[in-house]
Order: sequence, then structure tokens, then C-alpha cells
Amino acid sequence: MNEQIELHEQIGRGSTAFIYKATWRGIEVAVKCMYPNFFISNENGNAFFAQEIETLLRQSHPSVLHLLGACLDPPEHGWVVTEFLSMTLRDWLHGNGAKREVERSVPLPPLGDRVEKAMEIAQAMQYLHEQKPKLIHRDLKPSNIFMDDAMHVRVADFGAARFLREGEAATTGETGTYVYMAPEVIRCEPYDEKCDVYSYAIILNELVTGQHPYIETDYGPTQVDPSIPSSVS
Repeated sequence: MNEQIELHEQIGRGSTAFIYKATWRGIEVAVKCMYPNFFISNENGNAFFAQEIETLLRQSHPSVLHLLGACLDPPEHGWVVTEFLSMTLRDWLHGNGAKREVERSVPLPPLGDRVEKAMEIAQAMQYLHEQKPKLIHRDLKPSNIFMDDAMHVRVADFGAARFLREGEAATTGETGTYVYMAPEVIRCEPYDEKCDVYSYAIILNELVTGQHPYIETDYGPTQVDPSIPSSVS
């Protein structure tokens, strides 16, 4: 499959992969290319990557990112091919490439539009949580939520996602981005889908206020006070 894809410019970079704009079979796509070192240094790298692909394969919802294909030929070709969406919720709300600042660089979108985005995210998360087994995202944040040409959202980046059976709790702590992460996750306590509800609440507050989380404090995306109370059931 990698021979059929023409990579263009790099449009993103995460902790485990580069994201490229590309062409596949005459259409624009986004390609997530895992770092070769992800497979070389991680003995479970193949399994984690295969789980991400399986997770996307099982999804069929208008507000969840659409998988188009994948290539599992590590370490050089661990690729996920999805629909190409150029704007994230973060870009839409704060401006393209905006930094964490108190003063806004672009006008705040109308409240009705912000509420519409919040509703679509909620519907996507309800869909994920109602699966059997339920799927928890574990890294829900505005930069992992994309928007299509009609300005509808797509929840994306399922690299940290996990399926949970009924009554099961996850115990892998510090999974996600701190300012959107539930306290029980930071504390390495057992958690379930309510960790996504907490992340959603932070995003909802961000949509309503137009302000970055913890913007009036010294906390950045990788910092938060672990002494704050656990999220409410």
C-alpha cells in the first residue's frame, strides 16, 4: 500500500508519529507515519499499532474520523491512512497555530456554533462509550478533534484508546495530556469512561469561555496540580 501513496508536506507531529498530507488513488488523505523507533524500542509496538487500526476499523459514526487504509510493515512503514481534514477544534477556536495566551488572536466564534461543536463531540463520545466492550479515548482534547469542510467535528487519534469490558477499570496512569486528564488518571488510580467525561468537561468550558484551560495559572499542557479532587461520578 505504501507504494500507492505519495506523501506531500508534513502537517503535524506527535509523540509517536509524523502526520503528512498525501495522495492515494487520486484523493487527498492524511497519513500517520509511526516513528521507526516506536517499533524498535517498544517490544509491544506492533500490538499497540494493530490495536489502533482495529479500533478505527470498528468505528462508524459521522463524528468519528474515517479510516481509509493502513500499512503494517514495521519499522519503516507503520502507516494509518484517514480522510484529510486540515482544521482542528483548537485551530477553529483559538486560531491556526495559536499559543496559550490570555488575549485572543482571533474573534470568538458565535456561541451557537460552539454549542453545536460541543453537541457533536458529546454524540461521538456517547457512541464510543455505548459500544460493547466500551471504548475509552483517554486523550480527548481540541487538537485531537478535527473539522470537515462543513465544519462538523471528527474525534480522532485513537493511539491511546482502550476497550473496557463491563465492570472493568483501567489502571494505566498518566495517559493523555495533563490539563485535560482526569485526576484519577494522574494519580494512577483505577478509572473508566468517566475519564473521557472529565476531559469533555474541560473542552466544554474551553468552548464556552474561549479560554485555554488553566490560562490564569502557571500550568501548561504538561502540568496540572494532582491534588485537585477526583472527578464526580
